[in-house]
Amino acid sequence: MTQQFTELFSIDCRHSYFADGVARPVVLTPTDDCVDLLRRYRLLMRRRSGGCTVYYDRDDSLALLARFDESAPFNFMLTSSDPYLFNYTEWPFAAGGVAASISPFDNRQDFPDGLLHPPGAPSSAAALPVQTGPFTQPLAQAVQSANVALRGGLGWPTVWQTRTSAQMQSGVMVDTSGLASGQYQLWVMDEKQSEFCLCNGFSAACWGLVSIYAGGSAQAAQLPAGRFPISADGKIDAQQYHIALASRSTIWRYYLIDRQAQRPGGGAVVVDDRRDEASGAPPDIQFVKLGQTVAVDGVPATVFESQAPLPLLQKPGAQLQLSYRAASGELGAARDVPLPYPAPSALAADRDQPQRWRSDMYVYL
Repeated sequence: MTQQFTELFSIDCRHSYFADGVARPVVLTPTDDCVDLLRRYRLLMRRRSGGCTVYYDRDDSLALLARFDESAPFNFMLTSSDPYLFNYTEWPFAAGGVAASISPFDNRQDFPDGLLHPPGAPSSAAALPVQTGPFTQPLAQAVQSANVALRGGLGWPTVWQTRTSAQMQSGVMVDTSGLASGQYQLWVMDEKQSEFCLCNGFSAACWGLVSIYAGGSAQAAQLPAGRFPISADGKIDAQQYHIALASRSTIWRYYLIDRQAQRPGGGAVVVDDRRDEASGAPPDIQFVKLGQTVAVDGVPATVFESQAPLPLLQKPGAQLQLSYRAASGELGAARDVPLPYPAPSALAADRDQPQRWRSDMYVYL
C-alpha cells in the first residue's frame, strides 16, 4: 500500500548574507521529545538547506491528527555547520562563538509572513540559559516551607510543583524529568526566580530553540488564528514558518602595504556600488585615510577606513567592487589595484569603541 505524505508545516531560515537568501549553514534537529512526538503521530521530518518540513500521512486510517490533543510543541534545536555564522550575522553574541545560552523562537505570537520573531529583530527575545535535566536553582534569599512551581507552555500553566523542607535552604532542586523541551519559568513563593530553556538532547553547538505549537483540541484556542496547522476539530491547514537573519554591518579597514617598504597612500579607495536601495546600501560610500601610518610585520602601511558600517555579503562581486587608485607615479605607475572583500574570519572588535565591529584586510601592493 502506497502512503501519500503531505506537508503539515515547514521551517525555513533566511539570511541576507547569501545571494539566494537561504541560510545554508543553519541545521534544525528535533529534540528527543520531538522525535517521540513525530513517531507517535506517524509524521516524517525531512531536512533541507536552512530548514525542514514535517509531513503527515494524508490517508492515515487511524486519523491520528484528528485527535491531536498534545500540550507540548514540536521542538527543534538550531545549530550551524559554519563556525563563522555569527561573524557575518547581526547578533548580540560575541563574534567567533556562541554564549552559553540559546534564543527561543515560537508561533505563540502573530507576526507577519510566518515569522517566528518580530520583523527585523530575530534576536529580540532575550537569550535564556540552558538546562538539560534536573538542576539546583540558587536563591537570593534562603527559604523554608516554600511553594516551588515550574510554569511552561501556552498560558504558562504550572507543570511541576513541590514544597521545600521546614529547614532554611538557599537553593531548590528542580525536577524536569518527563517535561518537554521549551521555555520555563521557576516561581518560588509566587515570585519568578528565573526563566530558562529546557533542551532534551541538547548539543553544545545549539544557539536557538524553535517551538511549533501545532494546535489541536488542547492548543488551538490559545494560538493566533491562522498560525497553526491543526484546527481544534482536526482539520489541516499547512503552515510555513520563517526565521530571517540579517548580515552584520562592519567598518571596513584596509591596510595597504608596499612590498618595497615604501609608504603608499597618495591615492584613494574607489567604490563601484551597483546595489539598489532595497538592499539597504548607503547612498554614498566613502573611505578616508587615517592619519597615522602603522607597521605591519615591520613594513609601513597606510590605512583606509569606511566612514559608515557596510553589510557583509557572501558574493558581493556583481554589486560592490572596490579598488585602490594609486596616485600618479606611485607604485611605478598610476593604476587601480582590486581590493578584497571582507572574509567572515576578518572580524575584530574596535579597541576604542568596543560595541563597533570592524573587518580588517591586509593588501600587499
